[in-house]
Amino acid sequence: MRRAGRRLSGFTLIELLVVIAVIAILASILFPVFAQARGRANQAACINNLKQLGTACLMYADDWRGFFPYPGGNDDFPAYDQDTGGGLDKYLRNKSAGSTVWRCPAGIKPPAGQVPTPGTSFASMGRSYAMNDYLRPHNRGRNRWPPTDRTAALPGINSSQFSNSAQTILFFETYQQPDATAYRNGSPHFRQNTGGEPTCMHSGKMNVVMCDSHVQNVFPPETWSADRPMGGPNVGMYRPKANAKAIPARGTFSTVPDMWVPFENYENYPSQ
Repeated sequence: MRRAGRRLSGFTLIELLVVIAVIAILASILFPVFAQARGRANQAACINNLKQLGTACLMYADDWRGFFPYPGGNDDFPAYDQDTGGGLDKYLRNKSAGSTVWRCPAGIKPPAGQVPTPGTSFASMGRSYAMNDYLRPHNRGRNRWPPTDRTAALPGINSSQFSNSAQTILFFETYQQPDATAYRNGSPHFRQNTGGEPTCMHSGKMNVVMCDSHVQNVFPPETWSADRPMGGPNVGMYRPKANAKAIPARGTFSTVPDMWVPFENYENYPSQ
């Protein structure tokens, strides 16, 4: 008697190809959604970081008769981040420059095992935010302070000097070197493609916190004026992406003071 053979079931090649194609289509749809969700989460955390820094500066000013901390300069000058226990340190929960509050989640983390060293260039390890270099009573440009006038630059700006604190940038997103270091202060006119420039970290824009501690998402060239106070186009530098080179752009802000200059008739604006 002949036994009926059992037929083995399985997928045909065409069926397998159809399944693979469906998975590929779903992946192409879902992966951008996941990336966008991660980007929105990074931006929300970044906004929270900047809000903390802005609030810390206001608390500092309240303790020091309205004076904001000094933006920075040479390492022998006290800056807002210079030493543990000084500057903004006492007003922040995340005290180290390598901690989250100093860096957008989309930024570069410090190398494993390395920590910030106060008083050195590595004091800025892990940072992706910089303080507006114009937040001082006057600014003659980098390395242009007469010896007798350097100490006069040490105090930060006083809150009574702002033309509009809600329109003046306090901290902004800046360029990080591959080792995660960054300049502690900067502006669109600060350097030439070496650091300190505004940097787009969130879909072609950057987050900034203003001097009244509210946070905005802006396109960098929209933050500086189209023309210099003495005439001529006002061209600044910014980075369209975190790892991109700085590019020049004329500003589109309609008036001076713009979002960088704290008050009218600011000496030597723009300077670098």
